[in-house]
Amino acid sequence: MYAASSPRLIMVEGTIGSGKTTTATRVHRWLGERHIAAELFLEGDVHHPADYEHTAWLSMDDWVGLITRWPAFRPSLEAVRRPADSGYLVPYGVLEDSSTGRLPDALYAELASRSVYDGTPLDRHRRLLADRWRVFAQSRQTSARVTILECCFLQNPLMKFVVQHDVAPSVLVEHLSGIAEALQPLRPIVLYLAPPDIEGTIEQACRERPAQWRDGIVPYIVGQAYGRARGLHGWEGVLTFLRQRPGLECEILAQLPVRTVTIADGVATQRWDRVKTLLSAWFPLADVGDDEKSQPGGTAS
Repeated sequence: MYAASSPRLIMVEGTIGSGKTTTATRVHRWLGERHIAAELFLEGDVHHPADYEHTAWLSMDDWVGLITRWPAFRPSLEAVRRPADSGYLVPYGVLEDSSTGRLPDALYAELASRSVYDGTPLDRHRRLLADRWRVFAQSRQTSARVTILECCFLQNPLMKFVVQHDVAPSVLVEHLSGIAEALQPLRPIVLYLAPPDIEGTIEQACRERPAQWRDGIVPYIVGQAYGRARGLHGWEGVLTFLRQRPGLECEILAQLPVRTVTIADGVATQRWDRVKTLLSAWFPLADVGDDEKSQPGGTAS
C-alpha cells in the first residue's frame, strides 16, 4: 500500500547515539502495521544485502593458502565464497551464524584480518562496495518491498575513507555519488539524525553501551591516519572527531544526488513524531482507513 512516488529505500544515518537503530526499527514496524512489505537490515547484520559485514577478500594465492592450512573447513568455506575483483569474498560471519557452529578462533582471526573494511586497500574497497551497491539496486528494482538500511550508506564509508585513510572528503563524495546514482530507481531517502547536544548524546551512548565499546573506539579513531595526522589522543581526541563529524557528514550529503531529511530534535519522542509525519507524507495511502479503501473510487496499489 504505497504510491508510485513513495521511496523504496530509506537509509538511516546520524551521529553516535542519535537513535539510528531505534528509528530504523520503528520505521520498519510503522510500515508493517500498515501492511507495507518492508525489510530491515541493521548495522552488523552478516546477511546484509548492500554491505560487507564480517566478510573477507582473499587473493587467489591467499585462498589456496587458507584451504591448505584449514582442510577440514574447505567444504564450508567453498560453500559461501564468491568471486570478486580477481579473488574471493568469504563471508565468515555467515559461517559463524550457520548451523555448522563456531569457527576456530585462529581461522576467524585470519579471515577478519582480511576483512573488506579493515584488511583491504582503499582502491579495492571502493570497487567491492560499488559493485555490491549496484547489485543491490538491481535486485530491488522489481521488488515491491521497501528496504530500510542503517549506517551503511554514509557512516561505514566515512570510517574507511576518512578515519582509516584520511582522504579528502571530495574522494568520498565521488564514491558515494556513483552509488547514489545507481540507487535512483529506488527513490532513496536519507534520514539523518542530528541531535543538537552532540556531547550529551555521546555521554548517553557511553552510559548505555558496554565498556568495551569505548575502549575500542579510542584506538580506532585516534590511532589511524585521521587521528595521527591531527595529533589526536585519548578520549578527548575521540570527542574532537565526533564533534566535527556531523558537519562533515552534512557537507558530504549536501553534495550527493540523494534526497536527505535532517531530524534535529533533541528529544526522542519529538524526533519520532517528526519521522512519523514524514512517513505519512511519503506513504500517503498508508493512513487511509480500511473503510475508505473499500469505497468506490478508493485507491489501492
